[in-house]
Amino acid sequence: MTTISNKENENILFFQPNDEVQDQNNLDEYIDKQIKQAKNHSKALKQQQVNKGLNILDQNNNCIKINPNKPPQNNTTNNPLIQINVDNNNQDVKMDISSQSDSIDLDLNKKNKENVMVLSPPNFLSNDAMSESEHNHISEKIGGLEQTSVIPLNIDINTMFRKRESDNLLLKCGESSYKFNKVLEESVFRIPPNFLDKHKINPYIRTKMVDWMIEVLSVFDSSEETFFLSVNIMDLFLWKTQTIYKNENVHLIGVGCMFIASKFQEIYPISLKMFEHRIGHDQFKASDIKKMEAKIFKDIKPENLVSTSVYDFSKTYFYDFYYNNKNLIASDEEVNIYKYIKVTSLYLNKMILHYEFFYQEKCSIKAIGCIVTAVKIVGDYLGEKFPMNVKGIYNDWMLFLIEQGGFDKQKVESISNRIYTTYQHYQKSKSISRNLNRFTPLPYIKK
Repeated sequence: MTTISNKENENILFFQPNDEVQDQNNLDEYIDKQIKQAKNHSKALKQQQVNKGLNILDQNNNCIKINPNKPPQNNTTNNPLIQINVDNNNQDVKMDISSQSDSIDLDLNKKNKENVMVLSPPNFLSNDAMSESEHNHISEKIGGLEQTSVIPLNIDINTMFRKRESDNLLLKCGESSYKFNKVLEESVFRIPPNFLDKHKINPYIRTKMVDWMIEVLSVFDSSEETFFLSVNIMDLFLWKTQTIYKNENVHLIGVGCMFIASKFQEIYPISLKMFEHRIGHDQFKASDIKKMEAKIFKDIKPENLVSTSVYDFSKTYFYDFYYNNKNLIASDEEVNIYKYIKVTSLYLNKMILHYEFFYQEKCSIKAIGCIVTAVKIVGDYLGEKFPMNVKGIYNDWMLFLIEQGGFDKQKVESISNRIYTTYQHYQKSKSISRNLNRFTPLPYIKK
């Protein structure tokens, strides 16, 4: 066991990965081993899910298990029981990434090089009392809401629509992805909403870190999955670690989490030199980032990197809706409305990560809540330009997701109301909504 000293010379408790890890080379080997272990664990879980076969509901809502030994069918029929053949090549990047990422060519981000030069520092310790009070106000406001909703879901499901969705929803990889994420959601872990209580970290400081992660990962053109995994690693680490951290430690923690997520999700991860100089603004040495990376792996275990997010469920929902309803969203107007709702849902997926109290709900139901809220927001902006027949299609779809997922409609309404109320307050908090509005803009809102 050793210690890391921050810039105020306060000692932060740090557990070495093992007694043999003393020099830098061994530390690199340890980190590389954890990355490979996490990737192998993810691949094994996915393959196990495929081998088990998929559970599909028939018309009587009885669970039917497909024989995993049956060869996959290449041609689809009207029979809803379709053998799934998942292409693992699309789910796993077969590439070993060394933790010594400073060897990666810095020209990978040529088109973003100018943006990289002007990355703003997080300024976590800036005196921003007004924004902090706004953040606390949102927490109090949302926490005091009654279990009622301003977004009622009271439109009956159309019989023909329901049958068509029952026959076709979650086809091919969508079914496998949804099932896999449900398994992870139920079996891996659940971060409690009070995970910051043991630390001396203001929730508003964590919120500013989430906002800054949006800027950093967007400038480097990282995937959405990298962003959601970065936030998940940070919160999981703060929950699991026995070390007590302060506000001034959040910057290094966030950098370490993005470094890990980038190596886990990206084909070409962001290099260590980029994190040290362009992202970290030379506030930390490369060795500090690597030590924090090893500390994170030590406390949360690599298998916990195999996580799911609200975005994972949202992707599946939208993919299957569009795949099965192309004939209903054929005109330019209908396609634009679909795009508006999809990007608004993504916006809300990212927004709720700014507030730790949303951890009290599962990702699958939060994803539906974001869709309900997105339809509400788009409807508010479009007004009469949102045709009633199109609105009915989306209401049918939302009710279908609730029913087939086994969720309580009243609970979904309550979550949607909380998300909508948070959205209204979030738009007023300019200091923490700037990067989300900049990199995930709502196309129908004129600035």
